[in-house]
Amino acid sequence: SNNNSGLSFAEPLKTLDVALKKANNSPGDTLYIYLDEGLYSKEENGEKFPIYCDDYVSIIGSDIGQTILDANNENSVLYLTNSCDHLLLKNLTLINGCSIGENRGPSAGGINCWDSDVTIENLVITQCPGTDMDGAGGMLTYNSNPTIINTEISYNNIDGYSQTGGISCYKSNP
Repeated sequence: SNNNSGLSFAEPLKTLDVALKKANNSPGDTLYIYLDEGLYSKEENGEKFPIYCDDYVSIIGSDIGQTILDANNENSVLYLTNSCDHLLLKNLTLINGCSIGENRGPSAGGINCWDSDVTIENLVITQCPGTDMDGAGGMLTYNSNPTIINTEISYNNIDGYSQTGGISCYKSNP
């Protein structure tokens, strides 16, 4: 239930969105959010997409293919904005994100990384279509320096542009 405190395994929160909103970490202190295996989606547990992340947050799933964030082709999966730094995404599968939900200009169906530095480790980003040739299917970075480790970005596309869909980098150094 999202009425739980989320401070222990005995009182888990139902959605990642609520966990991030309830987060009360001090600047410079990393907040660790551990996700159990399962499907996190609007239909399954009421998850809201896109999920917006903050500085000093680590979101760690149980394993690739076991902890799945599914945006149901209604919106992007994750937004990392406003100098979101010291962020770790690990052991997750991101599926069915779609860039059409936000309409903010170029975006990605999977991860949108704007002015942020993030470490992405042991992720799969798949089946996240984009709709704009300036955006991306899997991941878009703008003025960012992501570290990408052991991550598969596949089966993403941009409508009408079969040669794109993985990662689009603007003023970035992945």
